[in-house]
Amino acid sequence: MGIKLGAQCKIYRNSGQWETPAWSALKRVKDNTLTQEAGEIDVSTRDSLYELYAGGMISATVEFQLQFDDGVEATADREALRAAFHSRTPIELAILDDDIDTAGSEGLHADFAVLRFTRNEALKESVVYDISLRPTLSENEPEWLKVEAGA
Repeated sequence: MGIKLGAQCKIYRNSGQWETPAWSALKRVKDNTLTQEAGEIDVSTRDSLYELYAGGMISATVEFQLQFDDGVEATADREALRAAFHSRTPIELAILDDDIDTAGSEGLHADFAVLRFTRNEALKESVVYDISLRPTLSENEPEWLKVEAGA
């Protein structure tokens, strides 16, 4: 078992259908964070001196930076995210810890709402977009995707 570098992780966008995906890795992603938290359900009873809890619904947030690049693929990614933000329509992504064709690669697969699309223009840095996503209501339930061998 080796150390996994953040640079090995990928965000994939589906330009096809949920059942027949056409995946492409987003270009120019910098730092990315996938946060998952379970809600707390109080299951305390009078039988215990301790407050007892169970995990509730899972809340997920994806936050990443997309570096500005006017290359064709990078522009297509940026425009797809911007369009989803402005039109308030879902965008299907997979947030994986490796390539989508690597057996054992895993991560969150869902239709996401783009909730933040901020352009940062620091004087001595490259232009980057801060993007925040959360799973959204759609016909497709969010899932933890694990790539099987031979997929």
